[in-house]
Amino acid sequence: MKQSRLPFCLAVFALALLALAFPSVAAAAPASNLSFSSSAAVAVVDTPPQSTLAVPGIFSIKFGDTAGNAEIDLPALNTVGMITGLTISPSVAWESLQLSQKQPGMIGNALITEARINVAGPSQGYSTLASAAVEVGPGSAVQTKGKFGFRYDGWSRFGGLTLQDVSLSVAADPVRLDVKEVNTQDLGMSIGSMKVDVPAVNAGLSLTGYQVKEGRADWKALSVANAPNTAIQFGNVASISQMQLSVAGPSSGYATVGTAHLKVDVSPTARVDGQLFVINDPIKRQSGVALSKGSMGFQVPGYSVQLDGINSIQGGFKIDTVSLAANPLDLTAEVNGVVVGGTAGFAFDQAKISYGPGGSRPSGFEMTVTRSSAGYVMTTTTILPVAVSK
Repeated sequence: MKQSRLPFCLAVFALALLALAFPSVAAAAPASNLSFSSSAAVAVVDTPPQSTLAVPGIFSIKFGDTAGNAEIDLPALNTVGMITGLTISPSVAWESLQLSQKQPGMIGNALITEARINVAGPSQGYSTLASAAVEVGPGSAVQTKGKFGFRYDGWSRFGGLTLQDVSLSVAADPVRLDVKEVNTQDLGMSIGSMKVDVPAVNAGLSLTGYQVKEGRADWKALSVANAPNTAIQFGNVASISQMQLSVAGPSSGYATVGTAHLKVDVSPTARVDGQLFVINDPIKRQSGVALSKGSMGFQVPGYSVQLDGINSIQGGFKIDTVSLAANPLDLTAEVNGVVVGGTAGFAFDQAKISYGPGGSRPSGFEMTVTRSSAGYVMTTTTILPVAVSK
């Protein structure tokens, strides 16, 4: 498999012509012997052996019973084949010449398997289809795996490379490339995913669902992002990390989503944390800024407010938990499932307020408000101080 295909095919073809051209080869086949059985009056024909032209260890051509067909064996090239419909008069022609690899082979650090070529005859414009499975690596800076081929249409005189489930990985500073599921189709191609990392700048590019069909390119998402563990610091107060910009293909109207993780920490007074989204979708007619998995906390001596699980919704936002504490007043409050805006306007699942006794207050109370299918249900409990005997 180390030699080029064209000289290889011409050599096999020349051997086949040589075998047919010399009468001595045809004369090597003994004539059929015809005899009659006197008891059964049946003609018995002794079938002649098939003719073979061979140079041991180099090549052999075994002619079949049908004129113009022959089996080819090229041990030195690890190749076997078949030619059908071969004629030399009035001109040289054939229907099909097929060659295939017998055993896997190595070329450098590349493993070659399933190599085959099919060349049609002059009546089909010498249309050619060739393919081989190639695997390079591991342990190499460049690794690839998949089926590579070549196709030529004799009628249109159009040819090109063919790829089937090809993957490619390149690890060469300053860039690392990883491509998967590369395939070619008629007048098009597709890439399952492609990722490019540039460690020097802690950034990368990724592409998914890319395809070219009838001259038009489309893709699912084209994204640029910085490394997850890399952040842009604004002193000791704020940082932005996990930045990513994703643009969909033409079929999705180039919908764009930008994301970033924002963290602000002014301890002990204030703290803000969450994932910010900037959205622009022309097809869905959506645009704006959204927050996901956010939290906020504010604290001054004796008083604190904490909001956890802040998520944007259509036309508003939802908060999982809102907590309030006023220690000088012995007052605490917690509200769960708060919805502001959207179709609900304002709603919550449950609110619990505790106001304890103390100072001049002889008693306190605890109030719980719970949402039900019939509306909100409120329950209250009086809290009395417990006398302690001395």
